Amino acid sequence: MVLKGKTSVKDFNCACDDTFENAQLIAHINNSTRQIDFDKANFNVKIKSLDCNNKFINNDIATSLKAERHPFINVEMLSAIPNHLEQELQVNKAYKYCIKTLISISGKTKPQTLHVTLKKINAKNFTIHATKGISMNDYEIQPKSPIKFIKIKDEVNIEFNLNVEIQ
Repeated sequence: MVLKGKTSVKDFNCACDDTFENAQLIAHINNSTRQIDFDKANFNVKIKSLDCNNKFINNDIATSLKAERHPFINVEMLSAIPNHLEQELQVNKAYKYCIKTLISISGKTKPQTLHVTLKKINAKNFTIHATKGISMNDYEIQPKSPIKFIKIKDEVNIEFNLNVEIQ
């Protein structure tokens, strides 16, 4: 995961190289609509694992996101609707989906739609990529800046790159 934002001075990128524990994902597929409904499909990103290549920015991000009280960004996937007509996914081909989620940041949970690209690597492995613009104001986040004249833009982009293996 990468968190990208802009200030009045320069842009910042904070990467999370955390590996996630294997988790069981239960999904139900409606064969007529091809909608996928997920059951307890969520992942947590530890806020303090975000590395902006600057310890002051790392601390400001953790403070702004209230990491002491809410240490994780949580993404819960609810359902996925394909934006393609194929019944069978082909290897090395990208497919677009809209995924309905609940994203929790700093103790606030909001519904969000992610426009994702899913790529089938082989029979059991897939990659999922998504970028989502999030308004910090929607989550009542007051960005902390080390210097008062530097203004931080309200919108940040969260970029997800997930590798999924089907057992």
